Formats: sequence, structure tokens, C-alpha cells
Amino acid sequence: MLGILVLPMSPVSTYFASDPGRIRASLAEAAPSGFDVLFGDYLLMYSALQGPAEAASALEQSASLNEDRIDDGDSRSYLLAWIMSRLTR
Repeated sequence: MLGILVLPMSPVSTYFASDPGRIRASLAEAAPSGFDVLFGDYLLMYSALQGPAEAASALEQSASLNEDRIDDGDSRSYLLAWIMSRLTR
């Protein structure tokens, strides 16, 4: 359900970043075993909003994310670029 709530993850979606603790708790519930789940790409993007360290982790994980977990409305290029934009925040 969280994956649908964060759709679409656009440049203005940074308003989600106001509470890293909430992001962490939401991800623990939505993807307790990792991001190999439906909307895993959007959940990785959401996780990158916690801070630069989490963005670096999301970038590493997204590079090997199964192609089946990248939504048709997204692409690996956009996923990687979006996460990279969070590395220095």
C-alpha cells in the first residue's frame, strides 16, 4: 500500500522528507525483507529521503534491483537519477 501512496515520486515529492523516522517506520512495515517487492523502485526512492547515507544505500540497492520491480511508469535511469539527487541533501 505504501508504494501506491508515494506514487509518483517526482521532484516535488521531497515534502515526504520532513520526518525520517516516519519513513523508516513505514518502510519497516511495507518492505521488512527488502525492496524486492511490488513498487520496490518507489520504496527505494522514498527511502532515499531519509538522508544522504540512506540515499547512498538506496543507490547501491537500486543498481541490482530486479527489472520486474521497476514499475512501468518508472525506469532504472529515472530511479538512479532521482536517488542521486538526494546524495548531497
